[in-house]
Amino acid sequence: MLPKGCVEKVEPGPTPKSVVMRLYGSIDHASLPNELEAAVDRCSGEGIRYFLFDMQNVKSFGDMGVGVFVAIVDNVYKDGGATVLFAVPKTAMAIIDWMKLGDFFKIVPDQQQAEDYIRSRVKLHP
Repeated sequence: MLPKGCVEKVEPGPTPKSVVMRLYGSIDHASLPNELEAAVDRCSGEGIRYFLFDMQNVKSFGDMGVGVFVAIVDNVYKDGGATVLFAVPKTAMAIIDWMKLGDFFKIVPDQQQAEDYIRSRVKLHP
């Protein structure tokens, strides 16, 4: 049985240095920090610089989960990479907007737009 929320799957992304992380369940202080940070660190150690986070199956998103994403995005950008969140549920968007972080995260409606964004970033920073 999977924990109440975490990384369900990591798949190859649209470019050689990218991955799609499919998240699910409740993303909060109890479920997210260790697993997601460990997954991102593991991928970064393998040369991955671009992260696409699929939020489609996220049922709830707490403020602590947002905090972990802020740290991840900051670290990825410092390393010359990029992140994008897609299929973000309305409840998660409400938390992001409430925390006034809508401009901090790159958020797009679907995976195709997320892939297009990452491809454009790779062209700028190969």
